[in-house]
Amino acid sequence: LLAVKHEWLDASVYLTGLLHDVIEDTDLEFTDVVDLAGYDVASSVRVLTRLPEETYAHYIYRVEASGDEVARLVKLADLHDHLDQIETLKPTLAKRYVRALRNLTR
Repeated sequence: LLAVKHEWLDASVYLTGLLHDVIEDTDLEFTDVVDLAGYDVASSVRVLTRLPEETYAHYIYRVEASGDEVARLVKLADLHDHLDQIETLKPTLAKRYVRALRNLTR
């Protein structure tokens, strides 16, 4: 995810953006991410990892409630990235992303 591209952001935000789906989408685990990028980045990636039993609304709530500003910024960038292609999204998915964006920007 390269949508997190503001010059004032530090390396941990970039790394978290690049790795934000790695636990969900690969066989890598939290400890692997710690080895690759350090504990702070891995912790933010863990916040951004949606749990199998978790609804999307609860996932967004958990990201917001975590207090992890890096995770929040990366999720916002991820949502903006998806919404930049809104014409390709199913209407229900677009609504979900817009609602999540509103919740994370309160």
